[in-house]
Parts: sequence; C-alpha cells; structure tokens
Amino acid sequence: MSTEAQGSLAMACMDVIHRFYRSLDAGDYETLAAQMLPDGVWERQGKVLKGRTALLEALSQRGEGVITTHLVQNLVVDRQDERTAAASMYVVVLRHEGGAAAGAPVPTPPIRAVQLVRDTLALTSDGWRIAHKSGKAVFRSAH
Repeated sequence: MSTEAQGSLAMACMDVIHRFYRSLDAGDYETLAAQMLPDGVWERQGKVLKGRTALLEALSQRGEGVITTHLVQNLVVDRQDERTAAASMYVVVLRHEGGAAAGAPVPTPPIRAVQLVRDTLALTSDGWRIAHKSGKAVFRSAH
C-alpha cells in the first residue's frame, strides 16, 4: 500500500473512531451507534453488545450527571484486506459523577483507566464502520 493510501485509510478510520468517542462523551448515542455496523459488536464492561439496538439500550442505562472524557492516543490503523482494517489505540478515561452547573467546568477527576482498545473496521457503502470493538485495562484507578 502506498504511503498516500495508508494515510487516507488511517484518516478515514480515525474519523470514525474519534466520532464514536466524541459522541459517547456528548451523550449522542444515535451518532455513536451510526459509527458501528448494524450488527457490530462492542465488548463493554464485561458484556457483549451485538447490534445497534443492544448498544443503545445499554447506553440508555448510563447514570444522570455522569460526565466522561475518552482521550484516544497512539492510534494505529492497518489494512487487513480491501474491505477490512484493524485499529489499536490507548484510551484514557476520565469520569465525573454528580453533574455540573450549566456551562461550568467540573473539577478534573483522576484518570479512571487506561485501556488498550482494538477495533475491526469494515468498509461499507457509507464509509468505514466499526465491526468489533474490545478493550482491556492496562491501568485502573485504585479508587
């Protein structure tokens, strides 16, 4: 694969992955679900969520007043074949519970976890979508 083609692949997949996490943190679960294949799998918090409906149901259970930030670092994307790519990244998770006053920042919480996340992405008529997402904690807060 040419350097230009690899860069184009990486940018397209990075956009989907970043859009997934930005949507998660914004509570925009419909946009998050749209980054997955309709039958995509997300291994999340010890559960296997298969399909957009299962994903949306699980996310609807998130507590009120929970504010999260997922920082994606060291993202690497490799093409597996013409229609499949594999991505790996570290995701640093910050979480605050208790909400915030409108427009006011919350105190910076300690890092909750650092996860090694692996995604398999598939090329569709709508562009790249996440077919499978899984993660494993590398570091976890003692709190």
